[in-house]
Amino acid sequence: MRRKSVFALAAVLTVAAGLWLYRKFAAPPVIRAYTTIPEKEAAVLFQRFTDYTGLRVSFSRLSSGEMLRRVIAEKVCPQADLIIGGPADIYDAAKREGALARYVPEAAKAMPVGYRDPDNRWFGIGVTPLCFLVNRNFIEKNGLRMPDSWQDLLDPAYRGALQMVDPRASATASEQIYSLVRIYGEREAFEYQKKLAENVRAYARNGVGGAMPVALGQAAAGVFYYVDAMSLKLEGYPVEIVFPKEGVTYAVDGCALLDGAASPEEAKYLLQWLASQDFARSRMEQKPCYLPACPELRELNKLLDLNSIRLLQCSVPWKSQNRLRLIDRWTSEVARSDQLKDSQDTVRSASVLQK
Repeated sequence: MRRKSVFALAAVLTVAAGLWLYRKFAAPPVIRAYTTIPEKEAAVLFQRFTDYTGLRVSFSRLSSGEMLRRVIAEKVCPQADLIIGGPADIYDAAKREGALARYVPEAAKAMPVGYRDPDNRWFGIGVTPLCFLVNRNFIEKNGLRMPDSWQDLLDPAYRGALQMVDPRASATASEQIYSLVRIYGEREAFEYQKKLAENVRAYARNGVGGAMPVALGQAAAGVFYYVDAMSLKLEGYPVEIVFPKEGVTYAVDGCALLDGAASPEEAKYLLQWLASQDFARSRMEQKPCYLPACPELRELNKLLDLNSIRLLQCSVPWKSQNRLRLIDRWTSEVARSDQLKDSQDTVRSASVLQK
C-alpha cells in the first residue's frame, strides 16, 4: 500500500510540475466543467485539484439527462471543456453525436472493456450497481417481509408504499429498465413495470431525491444506485441495502473531453487527475461507498465486493442505442396507466419529495 501511495503522489506531482509555467508567467484559463457530482462534493474535489495544480475549475451541476442535452445542443460552440459523472451510455450517445474529443489518459488505458471507450472518447471513474433500499422500521411496523426478489415488489402488501424514479429525468430509472429487460425480456419487463406502478406512491425526478422518502420512512422501499442508497445508510438512517437474487445491472460513471473545448490542454490535466489514485481516495473520503472504476483501485472500498452480488452484463452501446426508445415506451405504457395519467402531477409530487 505504501508503494501505491508513492506512485499516486508521483502522478499528482507530475501534473503539478507540468503547470509551473502557468503559475510563474501567466494566469491560466479557468476549466469549465459540467458534472453530475453534487455541488458540495464537487467543490471540495475541484479545490483539491486547484491546490495541486493552480488551475481553477468552474462547474455546473446537472442531471445526466440535462448534461447530455446541453452537450449535444452546444457541440458547435461548447460552453464547457469536459463532462464528469453520469452513466457511460450518456457518453456513448454524446460520442455518436460527435460531441466528444479523442483523449484518454495513459493511466486509464489499461481499463477493461466496458470501462473505457474503445475509440478513446471517454473513460470510467466509478461504478455502481442498482439495489433495493428498504426502510427497516417501515417493514417491521407494517409486518412486511424484507424483499430479496424483484417479484417481491409486486406484492399487494406494498400498495402505495414504494418510491421509484422517473426514467424521463433520471439515469437511475433507466438502469432499472435495463435490469428488468435483462432478467425478463423486453415484453415481460414492461408488463412487470405496469404491475409495479400499482404499488408506487410517486416517481421522483432523480435518484438522490427519490431515496430520501425511503430513508425518512415515508415509503417502504425503492430501487436506486448503490452509492446513493448506501450513503443514506452510512448517515445513520434505518435502512437496509438488498441486492435482488435475480441480479442487477450497473452503471459506469464516465468523464470526457468535449470536442471544441476552449481550454483542452488544461482540461486534460483534470482528466489525468480523475484517472489517478489520489482522486479515487479523495472521492472515497467523501463517500466511503464509492467504487472506483479501475479494478486495481477497488480494494480501497471495504463496504462492497462486486463479486458477491449477481451483476447482469449490459453493454454501454446497447444502453445508448436503446435508451430513448425504452424511455418512450415507459412513458407510453407505464406513465399512462391509471395511477399516472397526468404526468405533470407525477413531476409535481416528485418535486415536493425532494424539498
